[in-house]
Amino acid sequence: MQHNPIARHTKILMGDLYSEWLVKRKTPAYAFPVKILIFAAMMIALTLAILTFHVVIFIIAIAIGVGFYLYSASVNLEFEYIYVNGELDIDKIINQAKRKRALTFDMNHLEIIAPEASHYLDSYNNKTCKTFDFSSGDKASTGRYVMYGTVKNEMIKVILEPNDRILNDMRMSSPRKVIL
Repeated sequence: MQHNPIARHTKILMGDLYSEWLVKRKTPAYAFPVKILIFAAMMIALTLAILTFHVVIFIIAIAIGVGFYLYSASVNLEFEYIYVNGELDIDKIINQAKRKRALTFDMNHLEIIAPEASHYLDSYNNKTCKTFDFSSGDKASTGRYVMYGTVKNEMIKVILEPNDRILNDMRMSSPRKVIL
């Protein structure tokens, strides 16, 4: 399986199995043109504010600048998968600075995890459920897996790109539900 990992570790700490994997989200093609448009709107508003000495236009320029910063940070994403003793935590890392827990999944609630193109997922494809994409966003990647399970009594679908070590650790806790 080919990935561009930033970090990967597997350790056994006092009987606990610990694995982590970091996947960088591919920047969408539309991100750069949108950044240019937002920046241009900010510069136009700022120029108008300076030329007219109008406070409202200056406040609008600042708001657009804040929007530019937030948008720029939101397209620079990484996902860190941490697997510890039957629990998969997925953290969203925004702009390599802010970490937010995106999902905690207990393997006892796992229905199935299999490669995205696997026929084992055929019976799940027509189910209506909430979908989370914690992958690189590259649909051509061969390392994409789909996981179905329940969280808070709600069926979810999770798309992710785990490494072999995390998959093997998951298989140790749920051998019939993890399809390699």
